[in-house]
Amino acid sequence: GVYATITRIDQKEYRSITNIGVRPTFCDGDQRTIETSLFDFDQDVYGQTAAVSFYLYLRPEKKFPDLDALQQQILSDKAKVLEYFRNSKKTEQ
Repeated sequence: GVYATITRIDQKEYRSITNIGVRPTFCDGDQRTIETSLFDFDQDVYGQTAAVSFYLYLRPEKKFPDLDALQQQILSDKAKVLEYFRNSKKTEQ
């Protein structure tokens, strides 16, 4: 499913969105993955430890008919996550 999350890297917290599942639109089989995208973040942090805290369940994972439909859903999900954090007063440090 898709979740509103906060990701902590190097003592800093970032608003983020996380998907846990099998990526059905890309037919990745039954290999479960966890993908987190941090908002307003463009650093290379590969190899560093990140702690992801889950705040809100948005929706279950689903298969989309094409990449455009998936991208539209991602934009909608991101807007919902940002609205959630605005309303909850949870901001990045």
